[in-house]
Amino acid sequence: MKLHVVLSWAILAAPLLSLCACGKSSTPVAVDTPTVALFYASAHTSEKVPAAITLDATASIGVDGPIQKYEWDFEGDGHYDLTTTTPTVTYQFVKKGESLPRLRVTDSAGGTAVGDLQGGPIMLAKGWSTFVVKSGIAMTSPTAVLINPEGTDQRYMVAFVDSKHKAVDVEVSFLGNAEQYQHDVTVSTDTTFTKHDVSLAMVNTHPAVVFTSDEGDNTFVKYARAATVDGATWGAPVTVSASGHGTSSLMVFNSTPMVAWITETGKVGFTHSLDTRGAAWATTVIAAPSGTSVVTFPDVSFGVPLPGMVLLNGTATLRNAKDTLGADWFNGTSAPLGTLVANSTSTLSFQSVAGLHAVAYSKASGTPNGTYFRERDPNVFPSNQIETPVGPTNSNTVQFLNLRIFKGKPIICGYDAVHHLLFAQKATDANGATWGPVEVVDNLGNAGRFCSMATESQHNLILIAYLAPTSQLSLPGSLKVAIWN
Repeated sequence: MKLHVVLSWAILAAPLLSLCACGKSSTPVAVDTPTVALFYASAHTSEKVPAAITLDATASIGVDGPIQKYEWDFEGDGHYDLTTTTPTVTYQFVKKGESLPRLRVTDSAGGTAVGDLQGGPIMLAKGWSTFVVKSGIAMTSPTAVLINPEGTDQRYMVAFVDSKHKAVDVEVSFLGNAEQYQHDVTVSTDTTFTKHDVSLAMVNTHPAVVFTSDEGDNTFVKYARAATVDGATWGAPVTVSASGHGTSSLMVFNSTPMVAWITETGKVGFTHSLDTRGAAWATTVIAAPSGTSVVTFPDVSFGVPLPGMVLLNGTATLRNAKDTLGADWFNGTSAPLGTLVANSTSTLSFQSVAGLHAVAYSKASGTPNGTYFRERDPNVFPSNQIETPVGPTNSNTVQFLNLRIFKGKPIICGYDAVHHLLFAQKATDANGATWGPVEVVDNLGNAGRFCSMATESQHNLILIAYLAPTSQLSLPGSLKVAIWN
């Protein structure tokens, strides 16, 4: 058998040896070594987010000269986020779950190569990431929206009042790198007058704000809309009403911007834009005879889409318009006017949950005092309702509750004033009858005051903007955002 193997090899090899003999030459054959993109990570897993991870591409090879350019795609999504001339970079990874970074290198002769991270993807534990947007100034009324949440350039915007400089400011950042702010814009350039109570919404693809401005003996309600989709530049504010006093709220209904606010006489004013951009506004109507705070929303009552609002005046009252422009409102003798909550403090948030009215609010007393309320019958107030405790079970001072919908189920965020932290909680069913565990989002520096939440279910995005004062009663501190994805 041994002889058979040797003979078989000799027979097979003979033609090859013959060919080699025919092609023998004294000139060495050049071997083309390709450019290689090769890089490693300092870590592949992290329980803490954001995670600072160093990527090292010193092992990359240039075929005709040294590597001159390194292009980094940190998330592996086909978008190169950063270009460097050095082979190492440290990046704050914020995307939860799995990311496979990619590198493209270019040598001095123009040769290129692309390679994925050696050792496999980077895995970050799912949860909350928190970032400081602004610090060291007095701020109020943060409110947040997601810009282009379904696109590849997902961004968020936070609007707030800079109390020290009497200005309304906005911050815009890419979600992929929340600490790298794209824009820092002052919307109201006139800093002579005190601004307060800003409300932010997307008005036909462009961000827009409504705020109140104390000017002499009058308080004006003003509206401004970004001139660009990304909020880089803004149009001049226009006056909605010269009879403002308290909180203002902006919504978009049937592509028409609408505003409600507390007037100087303590009533609830309402108006709609005469165009889809908010350049001109209709005459103010009185939507309610009294109020101390108001939240507007597009609502559906009796199967008919109508503008609506929840207003506070000792109790929380639901009020709906009789027409789609809010020119007339129900007067209190017929539904859909009714007292939703008779024992609420000044923090309340409204949403339509599974087609019915729902609010998250803080009771004046009790432990826990955070409460979720949803009606069962839109024709009966307030009977047949779901009323469920929410928030930390050991806190009797839950404040600033914010209610939204995420993946078809209610979700809330709020501030626990006993333990000085921001929390979030998700319902386990579509109606909000039962709720999952409370998640601590941020427990540093009284975090969570004046929290505002935005959600996008398809891409698993939850955004919360909030304040973290230096002390519980002091507004100077930090404006922060928390992101879950």
